[in-house]
Amino acid sequence: MGGLSGLGFAPYFVFPLAYLGLAAFAFLTRHSPSVLAAFVAGWAFGLGQFIVGLSWITESFAVEAFDLDAVDYVLKPVAAERLERAIGRAIAKRGEPAGTSDTKWLQELWVPHRSELVRVSVSDVRRIDAERDYVRLFVGEKTYLLLQTIAGLEEKLDPEEYIRIHRSTILRKDNIAGLRHDGLGVWSVELEDGETLRIGRTYLPKVKAMAGR
Repeated sequence: MGGLSGLGFAPYFVFPLAYLGLAAFAFLTRHSPSVLAAFVAGWAFGLGQFIVGLSWITESFAVEAFDLDAVDYVLKPVAAERLERAIGRAIAKRGEPAGTSDTKWLQELWVPHRSELVRVSVSDVRRIDAERDYVRLFVGEKTYLLLQTIAGLEEKLDPEEYIRIHRSTILRKDNIAGLRHDGLGVWSVELEDGETLRIGRTYLPKVKAMAGR
C-alpha cells in the first residue's frame, strides 16, 4: 500500500494511486483486530512509501554528482583503504589538463531512466517542457524527466541554439519550421513534425526577433 501511494508523488505523479493507497491504509488500520496489527500495518505502509521515494531521491543525488563532476564518494564508516582510493582518484583528477571546450553552455545531461542514468547530448534535445519542479526532455522518440526547473535549465543553454517560447516550453531553434499568426495578436510555432505550440505574449518579441520581424 505504501509503495502504491508513493507512486502518486514525484516523479511519477499518478495521483489516483496516492489516494487509493491512503484509503486502503485507513481502512485496514480502522478495522485492525488489535493495536499491534494496526502498528504493523502502519510500519509496512511507511516502509513501502519510503522505498519508492528513496529510488528517485537516490537518482536525483546521483545526477547532481555528475553535474558537480564528482570523482568518488565515501560512506560512513569509512574504511582506510576505501578512503585512500578516493583520495588517489581526486589527486589524479586534479592533475588532469583542463578541458579544451571553448563554450560555457551545457553540453550534456545525465538523466535517470528506470534504474540507470543515461547520458543525453544537449544537442539532441528538441524540446523541453516544464512539469512542476521537473522538466521533460524530448529526445527523438523518447522523453526523460529531470529534477530541474525550466528557468534554471534555460540559463545553461546556448541562446543561439535554444529559445523559450512560453513559460512552460523551450525549443531547439532548428526544430521550428515556421511561425503562424492566429489573429488578435496570438502567434504559434509550427514544429518540424507538424505540431503547433502557442507562443506566450512575454516571449513573442524575442521569437519574432529570431525570425527577423
